[in-house]
Amino acid sequence: MDLARRLAAVRLNPDNPRDHEWARSHPEARLESLVRANLGVLDASLRTTPVYGQVTAIAGRDRGLVDLLAIDHGGRLAVIELKASEDPHLPLQALDYWIRVRHHAAEGEFGPAGLFPGLPVRALAPRLLLVAPALRFHSTTETLLEFLPSELEVERIGLGVEWQRRFRVILRVAGAARPEWPEPPPERT
Repeated sequence: MDLARRLAAVRLNPDNPRDHEWARSHPEARLESLVRANLGVLDASLRTTPVYGQVTAIAGRDRGLVDLLAIDHGGRLAVIELKASEDPHLPLQALDYWIRVRHHAAEGEFGPAGLFPGLPVRALAPRLLLVAPALRFHSTTETLLEFLPSELEVERIGLGVEWQRRFRVILRVAGAARPEWPEPPPERT
């Protein structure tokens, strides 16, 4: 079996051990492949295809790579930024990509670039989805999100601790809101 097929088999099979050397050495690549395979679980409003990874977004002479770019059933774009571990730069990095995608959408550049063929891409500001294991959002994320523009529709989506084995959304929080965790059951006496 060639390397690409072996890699896909490891990355896409939830039964593979999370401590497999490929999963350990590239957790964000594993997260990206799992998000692609479970986009409907992540957000049912998104089309499951086409979804583009590592999309170049240009602003002047500067280039950035959007982790995933998707589109919903109404033609609105969604910038999906992924982190497998805590990263204090997540909100600002995602904002940078969101600004670039918003610009390209407003200019109508996605169709001519060959992205989302046959689908109407609306010139609306895209949604921004920040995806990470629920306990891996950096402690500064909420504070930084408070300062983002109000027109930016941002959602933090937290995955269960066993995300490499079982893709499950356990946290969904809009903007800078504080997560509401369920109260633990009372202790038995």
